[in-house]
Amino acid sequence: LPAVSYVGRSDGQLSPGLINRIWNRVCDIAKVEGRSPHCARHMHGLNVVKKTGNIAAVAVALNHGNIKYSAAYTRPGHDEILAALEGGGE
Repeated sequence: LPAVSYVGRSDGQLSPGLINRIWNRVCDIAKVEGRSPHCARHMHGLNVVKKTGNIAAVAVALNHGNIKYSAAYTRPGHDEILAALEGGGE
């Protein structure tokens, strides 16, 4: 990142607004459009479940209070469904 000072909350946490400002600045520099911090969070959850196959690991990684929210990451995506229909699935 360029030399920009970002100050968080007094409790040491970054506010959602500050996270979005940092995110938008990085996306501008990288010339990336149409992505959000939530999108990155979702991809992280998908990567955890693909690597571990463990819903509990997703719950911990994403700090879900209810494992039901983590179960959403085990549903196959559009590309996985197409691959299975075309005979390329496992």
